[in-house]
Amino acid sequence: MRSVVSVSAPQRRPAEAAAGCIAFLIQVHAAPEMLHRLIGALRAPWVHFFVHIDAVADPAPFTRGLADLSDVTFLRDRLRVHWGGWSQVEAPLRLMRAAIAKDVQFERFILLSGSCYPLRSNAALRRFLFADQIEHITSYRMPSYARDKPMTRLSRWHIEGGLQADGSRARFTRILNDVARLLPDRDVIKGLNGRLPYAGSAWWTLTRPAVEEVLATVAHESRLVEFYRYTRNSDESFFHTVLSNSSFANKIAPTLMFTDWSKGKGIARPCLLGERHLDCLLNPDFVQPTGSGPGPVFFARKFTPASAHLLDKIDKSRF
Repeated sequence: MRSVVSVSAPQRRPAEAAAGCIAFLIQVHAAPEMLHRLIGALRAPWVHFFVHIDAVADPAPFTRGLADLSDVTFLRDRLRVHWGGWSQVEAPLRLMRAAIAKDVQFERFILLSGSCYPLRSNAALRRFLFADQIEHITSYRMPSYARDKPMTRLSRWHIEGGLQADGSRARFTRILNDVARLLPDRDVIKGLNGRLPYAGSAWWTLTRPAVEEVLATVAHESRLVEFYRYTRNSDESFFHTVLSNSSFANKIAPTLMFTDWSKGKGIARPCLLGERHLDCLLNPDFVQPTGSGPGPVFFARKFTPASAHLLDKIDKSRF
């Protein structure tokens, strides 16, 4: 069975747009209106969208209005994505495979969620990305306690499905993970096939060779995949460890995504973006805070449907 289904015939791009094509890989589970607005903001002759809708969501509201667009492909083999689990890696891997299999030779791959939004124009993004061969992923050696990347994410057994979930199955999974903490630490270096562990942002922009490196690693190193399948927050480590231990290590730069990880009582993490963030987000000279970069910012998260008035202001000033 084919893993993807295009909602319409392949898009025919003008000859001048044949080079420099960008694949947006988008994961969504709620708020279909956010997906519609995101795609509307990013459409360009050199762009194609690949969308994974969480298996627990009704796909109809997401596909409605997009089914006739030749530049949108929805994954058919959807999976249920559990926060903190391997499924947060598997969904992007499926999106990668779908984009690579497309007839268009995409040269840049950008992972987004439905709560992300662009801050700059599509033309500015394209100029920036194709000025070099940089991998924008943000990658730190583990452990990095200052950045909340402890080694226990890898050394402890973790079964997905218990974090930020309700129900008897989720409760049972949490009990299993509590019991697993009593087990001896896993051999991280052996599990990583001799690699050094790295971690960073879950949202990245990669070149085609980097994506091919990741997919080749998954295809040929089943032991590495199996090790990561039982780690916590693997989406913040798997891609980083693979690329930081490869020939791409000297090409890694900070993510292009701004996320506010402020700490404080009663503050959700990451913070929902609001009016207090606009001065930064609308500033063309804004760069990532020191702890995350520094580096240029082209996207931001986390927005919700209630953020429409903020997105209206961003649309008027996208530079």
